[in-house]
Amino acid sequence: AHRIERLVSRLSAFELFSSPRRDRFNIHELLDKVLIAEEAAHGGAIRLRRAYDPSLPEILGDEDHLHEAFQNIVRNAAEAASESDGGGQVTLQTAFETGFAFSKTRNAKRLQRAIRVTIEDNGKGIPPRQREQMFDMFSSTKAGGRGLGLSVVSEVVAAHEGRIKVESRPGQTRFSVFLPMKQDQRP
Repeated sequence: AHRIERLVSRLSAFELFSSPRRDRFNIHELLDKVLIAEEAAHGGAIRLRRAYDPSLPEILGDEDHLHEAFQNIVRNAAEAASESDGGGQVTLQTAFETGFAFSKTRNAKRLQRAIRVTIEDNGKGIPPRQREQMFDMFSSTKAGGRGLGLSVVSEVVAAHEGRIKVESRPGQTRFSVFLPMKQDQRP
């Protein structure tokens, strides 16, 4: 409730997701809040698993904005998994990613490490044609969908200088969010 109140207050002041605040927080605590909300929403109909790397340091970012982004991805994954045959499952995994290049220009800036958050589901998958447009605003395949969720995800991740990688085939869809570690974030 407090997170939603802060978001509404910030958005009503015309603050955009592209202007994140930067504070330190534990990514696992944030992801646990997301999973608890999805567990309540689906009432045990799907299995939600955690595969966290406990050695990750606190990250520097906007906790409210990243919460909204991960909530949107996990919600989509849970909805896709709930439609799968044989029991739906969503797994959240965190890890260090080494040698990942982040680039704003043609000359990629190599970073020592990034933090990777992967959300994987066992739903029916995303067809290639839909993958091309899924981060576009107002693009939705859901009946009654507004098409804002993944566009918010894209904006939040970009504002944190991160990247998103999507891999999908029937029975497995994987969203990997890479957030660069700043020099002072080393464990």
